[in-house]
Amino acid sequence: MKKIIALFISLVPLILCAQQSWDHSAWSGYSWINLGNEGFTAGTAEYISCDFSPEGELYVAYRDSANNYKASVMKFDGSNWVYIGGPGFTPSQAQYISLVFNPLEGEPYIAFNDFAAAGKATVMKFDGTNWVNVGNPGFTAGYAIFTSLAFNPADMKPYVACIDLDNDQKATVLRFDGVNWVNVGNTGFSTGPIDCINLAFSPANEPYLAYVDYANSSKVTVERFDGLQWVSVGNKGFSPSPAIEVSLAFNPIDVQPYVAYANRVDNSGQISLMKFDGATWGLVGNENFSEGLALSVSLAFSPLDGSPFVAFGDVAGTNSGRASVMYFDGVSWRYLGMSRFSAGLAFWTRLAFSTASQPYIAFEDYANDRKATVMHFDAPAGMSRSNAVKFPVFPNPVSTELTIDLLNNMGLETSVKIENINGILLSETLTNKNIITINVSKYPSGLYFVRINNNYLVYTNRFIKN
Repeated sequence: MKKIIALFISLVPLILCAQQSWDHSAWSGYSWINLGNEGFTAGTAEYISCDFSPEGELYVAYRDSANNYKASVMKFDGSNWVYIGGPGFTPSQAQYISLVFNPLEGEPYIAFNDFAAAGKATVMKFDGTNWVNVGNPGFTAGYAIFTSLAFNPADMKPYVACIDLDNDQKATVLRFDGVNWVNVGNTGFSTGPIDCINLAFSPANEPYLAYVDYANSSKVTVERFDGLQWVSVGNKGFSPSPAIEVSLAFNPIDVQPYVAYANRVDNSGQISLMKFDGATWGLVGNENFSEGLALSVSLAFSPLDGSPFVAFGDVAGTNSGRASVMYFDGVSWRYLGMSRFSAGLAFWTRLAFSTASQPYIAFEDYANDRKATVMHFDAPAGMSRSNAVKFPVFPNPVSTELTIDLLNNMGLETSVKIENINGILLSETLTNKNIITINVSKYPSGLYFVRINNNYLVYTNRFIKN
């Protein structure tokens, strides 16, 4: 990865010499604005990862040069960026940091390459006071890079995927069983060496991996664990061109896996997005839709309508390497707001949607001494109004009766839908009451979505059924 970063940065001076639908075209007159101060970290921020807490607060994890290159995590508290558990909390240097929240407990977890454990993988969580180890530190057999962390929605157990240097740079996945980290399938199960691994769970609670597959001409391969072994999803090496970066995510509306990837620099370095339709992988819009070379590709979906969004450092035009976000409008790829909107080159770009369905981007900001900056899109007032209103659901987790607070619906007739993680509608209630209760006692344990719409306000919340 270091070689990739150096190659990208060296090129910059050379180039310088379904559901509720939104009309995304209305966004063109709006802009990206900073969340708090730009360059808010004390030192340079590498290996950036970000996620929203269940309460809607954005957390950013990174390798912190101001604290001996250990991991730090900060959150935006509404006014300022503040540390979670103190700066530089890992025992030694950390690389390849992956941050996610436990959907049941609401606690932040990080996985990382742990210098204190000879470069093996370690996972830690914040228990409300301190960062503590989840199982043994350094639980992989050997040196682990590109650690990718995700939770199984069925049992809420953390899984970690990594490139396993003890197994010829092949893929290995482990899960925490409550006591120990155990292998998911065989260690080193990919056909050959890989790069840029991504882990995500399907709506059917199966772990999926996407990676650059050196055994298949450096093209993209996706595999899933079927309960017994890892099997390919479609053909191995399915991308039309060799790839250098990969980002995997599931669309919440059509519940299919999508992969965004950047072609190798010697093959344009532009971005393409592909979707699996159940049988084959196909392009979403044009291949190579970015204007030029793309750095640090990050894929995410609008929670409301399932539109794909891709963030990246955009090495095109006169402002090379600055952050851009593009989305697919059903026909073509368009910029969200201005192209190349950051003050300078952006690296480690990470895209996430808030609980109010607004896009945020975190990145290493070369215009601010390589410190971290977070920006969010200042959407049209009508859209901000329709998605920023929160309707609390409680208790969460719930066993029997779920209460939904509709005090913000202004007495309008409101549709309240409950869907499972596969997007299947389980119930729909039309009401103009301020508070309603729904019996969920017969629902299986797991994650569910509440979708609220009164033709003026649109909001999506989620809850866990015990």
